[in-house]
Amino acid sequence: MPERNATKVQQRITLGTVMIVSLAVVIFLHWQFEREAIAEGFAAASEAVFIAAFLALTVDPFLKRELFREASSDIFLFWLGYSLPHQINDFLHGFVTDTKLFRRDCVLHWKVVDDPASGRVSVELGISYESENVTRKWQRYQQQARVYDNSPEEQNKVLLMECVAPMYPDLEYRWGPNEFQQMPDGYKAGPELWMPPQRVLESKARAATQRQAGYDRITFKTAYSSRHARTASDSWTAGAPTMNVTVICEPTDRFKFGLNWQSAREIAPGKWRMDDIFLIGHGFHVSWEPR
Repeated sequence: MPERNATKVQQRITLGTVMIVSLAVVIFLHWQFEREAIAEGFAAASEAVFIAAFLALTVDPFLKRELFREASSDIFLFWLGYSLPHQINDFLHGFVTDTKLFRRDCVLHWKVVDDPASGRVSVELGISYESENVTRKWQRYQQQARVYDNSPEEQNKVLLMECVAPMYPDLEYRWGPNEFQQMPDGYKAGPELWMPPQRVLESKARAATQRQAGYDRITFKTAYSSRHARTASDSWTAGAPTMNVTVICEPTDRFKFGLNWQSAREIAPGKWRMDDIFLIGHGFHVSWEPR
C-alpha cells in the first residue's frame, strides 16, 4: 500500500510538472513569436499537452471512481461472465461488503499424547493468527472459541485466549479457563475490542522508534484441550476469511498424521502449508493413527 501511494504521488508530480512546463512554453512562444507559423504550431501543441495534463489531474480520477462504482454494483456478473440467480448474487455481494476483518498467517499446532491406560489420547491444539481491519474505521471484534461437548469422555476445553498488540497495549489481554464469557451454542468469548484500521497500525509502526517484525500486527491466540480415540481426527473451520494456513503436528514416534486438504504442501514431516483463502465455514481434518 505505501508503494502504491508513492506511485500516485509521483504521477501527480509528473503531471503537474508537465502542466507548468507546457504553460510556460505557450506563454513564451506567444510573447516572443506572435506571428510565426512554426511558433504557433508549437504553441498549439503545448496548449494540448497542458489541457491533457489538467484533465488527467482533475477529471480523470473522478471518472474512474464513478466507473468503478458502476461496475462493482453488480461485479459478479462481469467477473463470472454470466448471470447468476439473484439470491446467489446477493449473497456474494453481501459477503464481500460485510467482510471488515480478515485473518492471515494462521498457525495450528496439534500435540497428541498417548494414554495407554485409558486407551485414548489427550490432544492439545494451539491456534495463532494475525487479524487485520481492512476498512478505514475502527471495528468491533470479540475473540470467540467453540467447544463441542459430544461426550463426557472427550472433555473438550478452552484453555487460553490471548491478544498481543504492540502498538495498542490497551487491546492486550490473556484470559485463562475461568475468565471466558459464556456465549450461545457452546461458544466462549474474550473481551469486546475496537480494532484500529491496518493503515493506522502501519503509520504508528513507521513513526515508532522501536522497529520490529510484526510490530504493526495484532495477533490472537487460542489453546484447546480434548480427549479422543487413539485412531481419530480433529477438525478446524475458519471463523473469518483466512489467508495462508500452516499446520504443525508435533513429531512423535507413536503416531503418524494426515491432512485431508488437497492443495496442502508437506514442507516437513508433520508440517503442511496452505497458501489458500479459507472462507467462513471452510476447513479440514487432521487425523492420526498408531504407527
